[in-house]
Amino acid sequence: DKAKVQTAETQIKMLKSAIQTFRLDTGRLPTTEEGLAALVTKPADEAAGRFWSGPYLEDGAVPLD
Repeated sequence: DKAKVQTAETQIKMLKSAIQTFRLDTGRLPTTEEGLAALVTKPADEAAGRFWSGPYLEDGAVPLD
């Protein structure tokens, strides 16, 4: 169980870092509608999409819950 907890903590840190980088690049956080998919798929919002430099996750996919 300790390994599962450590894995979850690592994934949370990775997601936090990816979200912060997304915000720095686009000037905003992903919307509720976009969700974490905005970290791997360019936003449809033209203003944010212009500055999007993703994917922001190493493997190009949001980890499973």
